[in-house]
Amino acid sequence: MCGLLFAVLALVMRRSRTGPPMRMLICGHLLAASLGVFFWRPPWPSAVELGLIALAGVVQLGLPYYLYSRASQGVTALDMVLVTIVEPILNPIWVFLVVGERPGGWALAGGAVVLISVTAWSGLKSRRAL
Repeated sequence: MCGLLFAVLALVMRRSRTGPPMRMLICGHLLAASLGVFFWRPPWPSAVELGLIALAGVVQLGLPYYLYSRASQGVTALDMVLVTIVEPILNPIWVFLVVGERPGGWALAGGAVVLISVTAWSGLKSRRAL
């Protein structure tokens, strides 16, 4: 369901005529946050933890979505979705580099297939543009 709705987001951002796509993203995140408050139960976070949550929201979600919305105006919806596929594929590599946890063979093989496919797609597309 998440993948389907993310693809819908890419299509809607490309076809948005009501203003910049960032406005739509901000409204969506505010809606999600307001609905999420109803599920928040004790223990309540401290002021420091709330600050860290806000920082993570800006750095982990805010900046990437800002760049994503800017890029959405210059590429196709398919390109938008393909590029975002690379991020979760690289997560096991970041975990290995930071924590030292080794990804399994199937995870590496699956990641390689996706990275090769996205790279090949981008390469073929750029050759056709020439």
